[in-house]
Amino acid sequence: MHAADAPELTWANGAMHAHLDGEKLPYAYVGRLEGTAPVAEHVHESSWEVLCAIEASGTFTVAGVAKRLGARTCVSVPPATKHSWTPDPGTKLVGVQFYDPPGPQSRFKALAGQ
Repeated sequence: MHAADAPELTWANGAMHAHLDGEKLPYAYVGRLEGTAPVAEHVHESSWEVLCAIEASGTFTVAGVAKRLGARTCVSVPPATKHSWTPDPGTKLVGVQFYDPPGPQSRFKALAGQ
């Protein structure tokens, strides 16, 4: 699937958007994530997550350790590790997200009511 053909999912009253660009890839998922809402603490039981921020200003917490996430930075989250995102007020997260193996992106469908 070409990125331009990826469906857009929206949740958090329109504050968050995901494009499931590589949902059909067999070994990993790649997609775009954008929005201004925080992401509550959660885990992906069996998948690694890598988030590469294109635009960001806020706090990404992994396993209870809070670190600043800014533009042109990446964070990796091991499987079964609690993590969350808190944007600075008035800022937006724009990033590319990877899951290996794929699966956690299905939560975006649930959040968007699909």
